[in-house]
Amino acid sequence: MRKMIFFASFFMFILIGVFPKAETTVTFYPSTVLVKLSVTTNIIAIPANSFDISVERNRIVEITTSTNIPPNLLSELSNTIKEIEEVERKITSAKNESEKLKASLELIKTVLASPYPKDTKTMTSLMENFNQLQGKVIEINESILPNLEKEKSVKERKKKEIEGEIEKKQEVVKVIKLSTSAGTLSYRLAGGWRTSYTLNADNQTLSLKVKFSLPERVKILVSKIIVTTTEVVPDIVEVELKKLIGAVMEMISYKSTLPTTIPKLKTEVYGRVEGEKFSETSLEEKGVDIGLVWEISKEMVLEKDTEVTVFDNIPVSVERSYYAIPPKYSSGLAVFKISNVSEVTFLPGSVDILFAGSRVSGIYLNKTIPKGGVFETKGISVPSIVVERKLVEEREEMPKLLGTHKRIVRVFKNIIRNNLPTQIAISIVDRIPIPYDDRIKVNIDKITPSPEMSYEVIRKEGIFKVSMVVEKGKTAENLVSYWVEYPADLNYYEYER
Repeated sequence: MRKMIFFASFFMFILIGVFPKAETTVTFYPSTVLVKLSVTTNIIAIPANSFDISVERNRIVEITTSTNIPPNLLSELSNTIKEIEEVERKITSAKNESEKLKASLELIKTVLASPYPKDTKTMTSLMENFNQLQGKVIEINESILPNLEKEKSVKERKKKEIEGEIEKKQEVVKVIKLSTSAGTLSYRLAGGWRTSYTLNADNQTLSLKVKFSLPERVKILVSKIIVTTTEVVPDIVEVELKKLIGAVMEMISYKSTLPTTIPKLKTEVYGRVEGEKFSETSLEEKGVDIGLVWEISKEMVLEKDTEVTVFDNIPVSVERSYYAIPPKYSSGLAVFKISNVSEVTFLPGSVDILFAGSRVSGIYLNKTIPKGGVFETKGISVPSIVVERKLVEEREEMPKLLGTHKRIVRVFKNIIRNNLPTQIAISIVDRIPIPYDDRIKVNIDKITPSPEMSYEVIRKEGIFKVSMVVEKGKTAENLVSYWVEYPADLNYYEYER
């Protein structure tokens, strides 16, 4: 354990104390992540699950694997081990003391049992010493040692808890050794990104967030994030290897026009520096022929499920429509039509909508919306619009004399109550049966208010819409009356299709 703590502490010293800061750019493709950092040290630590590791203007000498353990846990574990060792030392000392006292007691017993004459004063002194020593032995065995064992047990439990935390939080990293202290290191990680939006329907603004996917326990201190919809393009290289020619020439002298030193680059370490203050975010969107690229200039720590607001208060045009569908839903429904009037292209992603003091989730934008584009939500339940459907009348008329057909007459009343703080224009969507064949006849007696289409169209389509305005706190009604006629020797039933 001591050996592990020593090497882990030594590695953490290297990781935090020696590495300089680096300028790190992370590019998130749809299904992979590319990390590039400039360095000024020949030792760099990167996540253990990195792949496609390469370096520009430098050479990789060695790649090894090491374990990175949080320094605070290492310090706590080391102190706890020392405390356990101190308690064990006290236990050993107490046991030794008890054995010495027991030996003295045996000696006094031997003296007291000897046949040699003893005066009263000697006997009294021996008995007092015996009782005193015996009291100390009892105190050690029945008080001091049990308390020390209890203290040791508590500290051992603490040690196991710390070791469990270390097991959870320790990180395996790859340590890259380079030939010189310059260049740009690149590596890839499994990961990607996805967008999410929050639409404020009342303010007609949209915020766009990007959530990043990285492997578990990976943390990268970045200065720039690039998000792109383009896929990684494989390198195209020659498959033929050119011949290597050995030659000699006479020595000549010349004056080099190349710089004698490599320009110093800003660098940073993989991982976060305690107490680091980060700069404000700046962002630039670049349109490209093969996709879309966002550049986010922001110093921050990236890890699994980190979410960054890319754009805030994007202007949009929001049209809100209300519907009532009495045969199916007891609440009104809102449908939002969002027009993109901004310069930002909306990519597929989840959408939350804020309206009337509530948040609605579970909506998904499944296509790209450029400037001028439009997307429309499905119906969102609005409990403040109460929808009630009442069967006012239902009767069966038997065939008249010499008749062969039955008739079912139905009258429904749809009641809409508006508990929203404003009046609404609402469309009531209802239906009548559509005949399966010509043995069944359906006719409309009355629909009030009048629907938006003719009765003839409604008989063919089955679905109709009635529009009305309902004042806040008020109720509006819609009446539907129709009949179905069919052969009396048949059973009539209805189903949805």
